[in-house]
Amino acid sequence: MKGAVDQKGYEAISEVAERTRVALEANRFTDATNLWGSTETAVGRNTYGIDFYNILKKITGKSLTYKTRDGKYLNLYSSVI
Repeated sequence: MKGAVDQKGYEAISEVAERTRVALEANRFTDATNLWGSTETAVGRNTYGIDFYNILKKITGKSLTYKTRDGKYLNLYSSVI
């Protein structure tokens, strides 16, 4: 059985998830919330559209990359699930 993420994707997701954990444990809740959003984006980007909340369902549709005021990028999806 082939996984939804390769080693490079796993490392990218793990890196941002670890930063999220560190921020949470340091009680930096705003940072942790923003990093959680980045984790969602990393999952979507590295699994080619697997839904963060329902990993058994692949999202189909258009992807839009959005640049936030602080220079971070978010992937937004317009889709039918």
